[in-house]
Amino acid sequence: MADNSHGTNNELEMSNYLDGKKFKDLNLTMKEFIKYICATKDIPYTDQTEISATYVKNNKLKQDIYITINNQKMGVSLKMGSGNSCHQEKIEDFISFIKSDCRATDEICNLWRFFIWADGTLDGTGSKDKDSSGKIICRFDAAGFKKKYPEKRKTLQSFIDNNKETLINRALFVGKYNSDVDFVYHGTYRQGRWISKKEVIDFQINHAPSSNRACFRLGSLTIQAWNVSSKGNTEHKRGEIQLKYGSMKDDFDVLMKDSADTVGTFLGDLEEYGLSQILNKNKDNPMWKTLLPDVDDFSQYYLIKVSSNQMSSLSGKKVKTKSDAYVVKTTLSHEFLLSKEYILDENDIQDFTYEIQHGTGISIKMKESKNYTYQKLTKNSFCKAFEHIPDVEFWLISLLIYSADKERFKNPIIISDLGYTVDMYLEKVNSLMHIEIATTDNSAFWDRVRKCAQVKIKQEIKGNTELEESIFTGKHWFQSPYHADFIYEGGILKKNEITDFSITTGSGRSSRKYTIEITPTK
Repeated sequence: MADNSHGTNNELEMSNYLDGKKFKDLNLTMKEFIKYICATKDIPYTDQTEISATYVKNNKLKQDIYITINNQKMGVSLKMGSGNSCHQEKIEDFISFIKSDCRATDEICNLWRFFIWADGTLDGTGSKDKDSSGKIICRFDAAGFKKKYPEKRKTLQSFIDNNKETLINRALFVGKYNSDVDFVYHGTYRQGRWISKKEVIDFQINHAPSSNRACFRLGSLTIQAWNVSSKGNTEHKRGEIQLKYGSMKDDFDVLMKDSADTVGTFLGDLEEYGLSQILNKNKDNPMWKTLLPDVDDFSQYYLIKVSSNQMSSLSGKKVKTKSDAYVVKTTLSHEFLLSKEYILDENDIQDFTYEIQHGTGISIKMKESKNYTYQKLTKNSFCKAFEHIPDVEFWLISLLIYSADKERFKNPIIISDLGYTVDMYLEKVNSLMHIEIATTDNSAFWDRVRKCAQVKIKQEIKGNTELEESIFTGKHWFQSPYHADFIYEGGILKKNEITDFSITTGSGRSSRKYTIEITPTK
């Protein structure tokens, strides 16, 4: 099989990262993974719970590491990359298994031999005569089998469909040597996807493949001959059956969406790392030309995820930046990229010499999500951003006030917290908004006040180019590349052009944590 040194290094890195750490000291990805393990296995834990992890040296076993939490030990199979061969064995070993566990008939066993040896025989002894191109005439690949022997294929696919759970269990969890796998994890300790044995099996049993291109399907898995040696130069690789799980990462994304407690942050991170992987692995991707239209050769350009906080001129503090990723130019080895799964953040390149490509900052939004915020402003940052407006605190109050009958009693508290008395505030409502103060004991009055404030602030943003750019891209508040010149949304990378927006309040208003959010118009 192919060299898997980067996979081995990943297993050691994850084991070393987890071993001896308390839950509270884990990164977000590992916290979510450990929480998922504990929920699945009904294991109690606290912030002080210590995790232990050991690397499994026996490469015949499917578990790559063991994780122990509160004296409960779980086997984890770790995967990387996109090919994801999950099981491979000699055809006669496979036949012994299906005879004992699937009650396979001699007909079924011989059909598997016929498919795997791929030369018209049941034992690989077919003629080695070659055609003019050097290919052995009697040998066929999976596409050739599918075309030439539709009835044989139909019979074998029926056998697969009737034994799904048994075959999936062997391919992913048990293998030839009675492995002990409870969870499958795809990725690194910094970013990954995972799922339990039960959920994988349930999903695969009920999963209808989106394509019928593969010769044989086992849920999302495909079954093939490892190597038919069409030219006769890899004879030692013949006679082995291989199962691959190419859509593992995508399947796990689907299955995990209901599993991550901090789903917004966590799945947002997945999207950011996913774009880094896509671009760093494929230098022909047209998104490179969008980012760097004057460059022809992208071989030394890499998308780096932002992992640092940066100084904001608005808050005067180091905070999360507007861009989630940006491009650098550097030289990285193929081995290094494999070890990182082509996923790179600022920490990964700190020991390399690199050149930041200014103007390439990207804001990355979760796929198919419109529930995101362009800008969240605290009381202090709102007042600073709009300091050019006279009576800025008044306009902030007017955005924050309640109109519903059951909540209007909170308005005097908001007014007082922002330095006004109720009488002073109502005078401003009359003089600045030209709203008559007849009665304040109804929702219509306060709705009108808040609407007037929203219109005012929206006009201020649209009428001030620098402010508008700062709110939507971070320009003028963050230095390049930490403002967002581009936006990646719904799988499309485009220039971060300003569109229509709404002005709402944040969720902490009732606890006197006052924030204003600027969001896409729904």
